[in-house]
Amino acid sequence: MQVKSTFLVVVSNVLFGIVLARGGMLGDETDGELPPLKLKGVERVPEEGVITYANLKEGTDIECKLKGGAGDESKNGKETVKDLEWKWVRLEIDEDHEEEEIPLNGQVKSKLDAKAVKDAVGWLTGWIRLKCSSGDNFAEFRVDAGNKTKAPKLPFRVKAFDKSLIVVEKEDFTVFCEIVNRTRLVEGETIEQGIKRLKNELNVKWYRWSEAEDHSYAPPPTDEPAKHNCTEEAMEGSKWIEMKTSQLKQGDIDPHIKMINNTDDEGKNWGFKLEDALYDDRRAYKCVVYNKTQPQNCSESVFFLRVKDKYAALWPFIGIVAEVVVLCIVIFVCEHGKNSKEEFEDEGQNGNGVGIGGQGSGPGENSNVRRRT
Repeated sequence: MQVKSTFLVVVSNVLFGIVLARGGMLGDETDGELPPLKLKGVERVPEEGVITYANLKEGTDIECKLKGGAGDESKNGKETVKDLEWKWVRLEIDEDHEEEEIPLNGQVKSKLDAKAVKDAVGWLTGWIRLKCSSGDNFAEFRVDAGNKTKAPKLPFRVKAFDKSLIVVEKEDFTVFCEIVNRTRLVEGETIEQGIKRLKNELNVKWYRWSEAEDHSYAPPPTDEPAKHNCTEEAMEGSKWIEMKTSQLKQGDIDPHIKMINNTDDEGKNWGFKLEDALYDDRRAYKCVVYNKTQPQNCSESVFFLRVKDKYAALWPFIGIVAEVVVLCIVIFVCEHGKNSKEEFEDEGQNGNGVGIGGQGSGPGENSNVRRRT
């Protein structure tokens, strides 16, 4: 009798939990703690928006469809309208605890195939959120990337540089590598303190592309997300050369390349300075941050440094001034020639319209003679 009552209690608790999960009170069909997935004007496949780790390994497509039956294509009479473009992003929380969207480049269809889903998850672990959107309509998905924790295995990432940075020739250039903290702050801890705590577990290296004016460091654009190659094994045999403070040349006060470190941070080189930038410095640079105990857990960001001619703005100005001067000369010559021609014609006529030497000037030569009757 006691066993029967215990069995009934367990069954009732399970049923109650299922009801809560169906109603969204347990977040979704994940770990019972995450907030419900958002949805507006879109029908998603799978309907609940959750992809388990087993589904991820087997390979599962996810898809968004506008409510009302509108898919990627729609027909207008006999014509087929151009495919509807969708935007796919991965949702993350930045250091300010605000939601940040990481675009999935090349994904513009309503369906994300199994390979694209795996590429979007990449090296992350835990529950990963993906989002599709078309106009004001959107849907969120949650993918189990391999464990039951909400935080990703990699607790940081390098803040992305602009694709290219600019410095004027013979001027100094300084840059620092910044990281984004993906971990929860300790109670009472500021964002700066959280970053400092995280940096104690990390190390940083800078790399320089071996050839100037060479853009082969960037792989050709494809529909697939770019793969990270920040491990030391990936660097071996490549054109990436680790940066160090250059030797001081005779007559120089500072070295051309100077790594910038902080004595409060175990002397790690979080930045570098180029003294009197040269045209040869026009190349790619990369910052790699990795975990000291697990170097394979790394993040990177690359930029191309463009070195502009010191007088680059002067040459267009000189060209414009030269064009104005030439135009003025042409106008002056034309006006002077026109005036000279008019003076020459006037010298061939007297004030009464009678030619020089008493000769008539034409049919009207007797126009001033009065007829007497």
